Amino acid sequence: MNKKLLIGVLAMALCINLSAQDHRLFFASSEGDVDKVTQLLAEGVDVNAAMPGGFSPLMYATQYGKTQVMTALIKAGASINLTDGSGNTALMIAVMRDDLQAVKILLAADARLDTKNNNDLDAVEIARIRNREAILSLLEAHRARKGS
Repeated sequence: MNKKLLIGVLAMALCINLSAQDHRLFFASSEGDVDKVTQLLAEGVDVNAAMPGGFSPLMYATQYGKTQVMTALIKAGASINLTDGSGNTALMIAVMRDDLQAVKILLAADARLDTKNNNDLDAVEIARIRNREAILSLLEAHRARKGS
């Protein structure tokens, strides 16, 4: 694991009241350890626990491009549309990362397109501003199909 990531997560962990299992879920999510994530969820760890700044395990998996973990978390009931302290959803994080596969996973799980972050931008606007052409096309097509 990246030493800076480990130090950052440990520092954040000191600021909040999460169980050791919850911390392990964040580590496993960011590292892409599907087996560990599945084990921790079976032990009853909260799939929607939040770190400081509002980051959920799904957001961590999205941030680090761990699509298999994303799928496992979603199947376990992760809330797709949670927002972090900046108002960003996992979908917005996937768009910012230019991760087409993550965007597809989140759209298939009914991620909302109309949520606005603290900068008053939704996922479509972020894709447009950041010139994420393939993602923008996918989001616009999804919006047209859903009629939203």
